Amino acid sequence: MFDILRRFRFQTKIRVGICAMDSKVQGKPMQAIITRMNSTGFFEFVTFGDDCITNKPITEWPQCDALISFYSKGFPIQKAIQYVELRKPFCINDLKK
Repeated sequence: MFDILRRFRFQTKIRVGICAMDSKVQGKPMQAIITRMNSTGFFEFVTFGDDCITNKPITEWPQCDALISFYSKGFPIQKAIQYVELRKPFCINDLKK
């Protein structure tokens, strides 16, 4: 995938939203994904976090080009699905499965 991005030579970074509870974002697996993607220089990350996900309406969630979302206890999956339907980011994983 990164070879394809290099060929296009993006002038701006792809903004990747991480829609997950703080405990998931701070875990080793997610940090490894962020570190690896960050090393390419093609991406910038915005983390939605607990407060945003649980307390704010989806119209106030950050906008992004692509979205990674992980379900965990307390995660409002329906809000995340509504966000995708509203903003239409490229979904790296399927929220409905």
